[in-house]
Amino acid sequence: MKDVILHAFNWKFKDIADMAQRIADAGYGAVLFPPPLYSDENGPEWWQRYQPKDYRIVRSHLGRKADVQRAIDELAKWGVKSYVDVVFNHMANEWREDRWHFPGKAELERYKKERAEFEKDKLFGNLVRFPRQTMLKAFPPAGAARSGQPGRLRQRPRRGTSS
Repeated sequence: MKDVILHAFNWKFKDIADMAQRIADAGYGAVLFPPPLYSDENGPEWWQRYQPKDYRIVRSHLGRKADVQRAIDELAKWGVKSYVDVVFNHMANEWREDRWHFPGKAELERYKKERAEFEKDKLFGNLVRFPRQTMLKAFPPAGAARSGQPGRLRQRPRRGTSS
């Protein structure tokens, strides 16, 4: 049964870590985690995980970055692989004046006030501002290719031409 994946739908990351041995003993070969990206920390509804506020942060009602890492480490101790559900074309549909600019002024201010805590949950980038380049480096647009240097992009050659 090691080819069976446990879909830990809306499970708290701490619970996944605490149950790692039981998951392995039950014969599962992998666990699919719910989306860990920053969503409403007080929102227990499952769909909150599919409404991230910021791709640069791991924090939600289900736990924080350290909780995800602990769950991955505990599962690995028992030979269980970890997969994470992430949908990059979803963002929170928040009713705020600057709703087209993520994560929004209020979140950026919160990052400043609680900088040390948000830095612990950061995946990449500068949390105090949200320049377009931060996302372009992490997630290149279609038609862009890696230049061979971290964070540097180059345009792919058009069909029938060479680079």
